Amino acid sequence: MKVKDFFQKHLGDLITGVVLVSLSCGLMAYYLWPREVTGDLYAFVRHDGELVIDPIVLSGVDQEYTVSLPDDGVSMVIARENHKVRVKSSNCYGQECVRMGAIQTSMQEILCVPNHVSITIATLGNDDISVVPI
Repeated sequence: MKVKDFFQKHLGDLITGVVLVSLSCGLMAYYLWPREVTGDLYAFVRHDGELVIDPIVLSGVDQEYTVSLPDDGVSMVIARENHKVRVKSSNCYGQECVRMGAIQTSMQEILCVPNHVSITIATLGNDDISVVPI
């Protein structure tokens, strides 16, 4: 098969591939490009989608917060340290939420699947931009 025949036969595949790669790169750049944040960042701690404690401002001094929901068997300690938030301890099995470490941007999230708890970061007016229901 000649080169000319090959390109004539597969030109549509080449164009489709180039379009898909360009679209993928554009979407990745849009979602991964850092955005300028106006206002303080807060950590929102939710259990089954409902806030369980007041939003935690990340710019404050280091502090620990206790999340205790005896009816659901949830007991967690959440720590604000160096403008970040992390799960310091939890009564869940596996302890994945503790091992996730600290988060500080809206692109990060901590999930404790056994306890149905999520921790997201956002500004106070946009607290629902990165909610992932459990």
